[in-house]
Amino acid sequence: MASLTKVNKSMKLKFIVAPVAMLAVGVLLAGCAGGAGTTEPTSSSVVDGDLAAMAAEKVAEFSTVPASFPGPTEAFDPGTGTAAVMSCGFAAEVCKVNGDLAVEAFQAMGWEVAPNFDGEFSPAVQAGFIDRAVEQGLDGIVLSSVDVNTIQESVERAAAAGLFIACVMCASGEVWEGKVYDVTVNWEEQGAQTAWAIIHNSGPEAKVVGFQDNAFTSTVLRSKGLEETLAANCPSCTFQRELFATGDIVKPGPPQITALLASKPAGEITNIVLHYDGLGMAAAKTVFDSGRDDITLSGYDADSVAANAIITGEPAPYGWSVAGPYNYEMWAAVDLVARNKAGLELWPDRDQMPSVLIDSSNAELYTSATPGPENYKQFFLDMWGK
Repeated sequence: MASLTKVNKSMKLKFIVAPVAMLAVGVLLAGCAGGAGTTEPTSSSVVDGDLAAMAAEKVAEFSTVPASFPGPTEAFDPGTGTAAVMSCGFAAEVCKVNGDLAVEAFQAMGWEVAPNFDGEFSPAVQAGFIDRAVEQGLDGIVLSSVDVNTIQESVERAAAAGLFIACVMCASGEVWEGKVYDVTVNWEEQGAQTAWAIIHNSGPEAKVVGFQDNAFTSTVLRSKGLEETLAANCPSCTFQRELFATGDIVKPGPPQITALLASKPAGEITNIVLHYDGLGMAAAKTVFDSGRDDITLSGYDADSVAANAIITGEPAPYGWSVAGPYNYEMWAAVDLVARNKAGLELWPDRDQMPSVLIDSSNAELYTSATPGPENYKQFFLDMWGK
């Protein structure tokens, strides 16, 4: 198993932004220990009937709209400043969309910001962006799904120079505490939610193949949560890990999916878990074209195409996706950049955003938005006095 970078320690929840999907945004003060919806391992000694009931209960819990989201509670004047935004690579639509949202937020706040920068999934390109941000004396940057562990030297120089770095949908790790501020979900918990959905969908004889990209620690952690939850709760289930290089998304198939289907005839796979829905949609087309109807696919991030696939079952059975509130997280990261410049305390639990299991019961809520406060933009504008 690949070595894992630990996720940041969770902080005691103090300030949270109240629900979301069908409620106006408001602010609450509450206290609760640990991250939202943390999945605890359960005994593997349950019989099949008990396991099915437990899986149904878990799926119902995970597909419920979160009651709250970490966020600020006090308004402030963000003033003016300079910032830049970089996406991991525009070839992944979700990455580009998120970066564009951060640019939009900086503009709405009244800050000077350049257009969203394409990191091209290249550590060299991404490191160059960081170095230029330092040279330009920017107040802060927001990264969309960039793994800072692949560009350590540039990030260390930037932190030493006082550049504030907010990273959305990242798994930077404890080594970057006080240097990189992740605004993200609990990645292992997302994998655990997927595991319970598989048990609910395919039963105690599930044969699971899960993909990860070692260039992104977040996908490794998702895979870890998936594998460990299956092992702890469904010992008769099987799990096979497959690696995927991000650049291969542009290749027909992609080739890893084609090779997998060729090596596993009907009956040898019940579930394929893709580490993000962009790959999931490509895999779904390949599965459909191959004539395989014995496999349920699933993924992460719940982009609009995936949500529609869950509803329609086309181009192939797409059972579910696990997503965090990444649209909200982008604006939240921009808020942190400005609060830091203003010398204000940063609100806690930034790395413990709740996730939602999006399936046929709730996918219609997410065809045009991700889980999060539906009026989140106005919420932040109010926080900034705009």
